Amino acid sequence: MVSQKPTIVVGLSGGIGSGKSFVAGLLKDWGAQVFDADRAGHDVLCEGKIKELLRQRWGNKIFGSHGEVNRQAVAGIVFGRDDNAVTELRFLQSISHPRIQHALEKFIKTFKIAGNSASIVVDAALLFEAKWDQCCDKVIFVDCSESVRWQRCRERGWSDEEIIQRQASQLKLQEKRSRSDLILDNAGTREDTQKQLQTMWAVLIASVN
Repeated sequence: MVSQKPTIVVGLSGGIGSGKSFVAGLLKDWGAQVFDADRAGHDVLCEGKIKELLRQRWGNKIFGSHGEVNRQAVAGIVFGRDDNAVTELRFLQSISHPRIQHALEKFIKTFKIAGNSASIVVDAALLFEAKWDQCCDKVIFVDCSESVRWQRCRERGWSDEEIIQRQASQLKLQEKRSRSDLILDNAGTREDTQKQLQTMWAVLIASVN
């Protein structure tokens, strides 16, 4: 009988625009199985039942010509100026987060049962807020200066107002940092980040072998 490899589950935390997806991409290249919570959330919005709930709540204005959910329109509602934005965000999270959680648990279980991967990475902006950190053995906080984070967000097409609203919907960076096990400085060059991450990752993998 072939023995299974021990598997470590590592969550990525940090502020918006801190570079979590870049770090997740590096780890994927090094053999980690990456769960992309944003991608999972996108898949949830494609489900018929969810689309109907959104239609009942917000009408047809959030749908494209082919019946797909317009994520930009949804973002305008849940991160907008309207006084009800926080309420609408909570509604969206109440119907999407349980499904993302289910997908995450299934993802982890699949690779743990297969026993052919030493590492699973959870790339999730709301890792702590949604309590998905409870599925992780360790959490890495991806640190970066505010100016760089804002520039990256603007490059995504987000307005300054939307950036502020998105930040307000998340835990303070200090709390995310304090609740994480490791801090990765992503303020330098990509090469600097990669070198630092290689050392950090080697220690994490060695801890389960």
